[in-house]
Amino acid sequence: MKGKKILTLILAVVLAAGMLTACVNVPGSSAGIRLDTSTIEQMLENQGVTATVTADAGLTEAVDTVAASLALYNLKELDSLDVGAMVARQAGVTPLSCEVYGDSYWVSTPLGYASRRERTASSLIGKLGDGSYHVAAAVFVEQGGQRQILFAVTAA
Repeated sequence: MKGKKILTLILAVVLAAGMLTACVNVPGSSAGIRLDTSTIEQMLENQGVTATVTADAGLTEAVDTVAASLALYNLKELDSLDVGAMVARQAGVTPLSCEVYGDSYWVSTPLGYASRRERTASSLIGKLGDGSYHVAAAVFVEQGGQRQILFAVTAA
């Protein structure tokens, strides 16, 4: 009986910690984003696309800055913005693909299923084809209180 109580307590602590780490609500922050680049590469390979994917500190900083500014707009206004140009100016590069998506977060599982974030990044790169790419993403909350995520992909 005592073992069950201890196990229940441990599981409660693990669940609470998981909820806290998944709820990063900092506007324009990549702090809560972890794109598993090897998972993205594997997904692309399964689609017949040969690509090397890496995270880039400069691109991540630019995406964080742009995401923070996007938090000032509502969803309708976001659709009319040229977010790719905003990231390009901030990073000093030309993003090949840049998208804003609603952040319905599918967590990666121990069985190797990719999260929605890896699926989205893979989809953006898959449209570009073979090559080497840098990826970055940041979460922001638009005026309506909805969590959004900005993805950017550039040639390495």
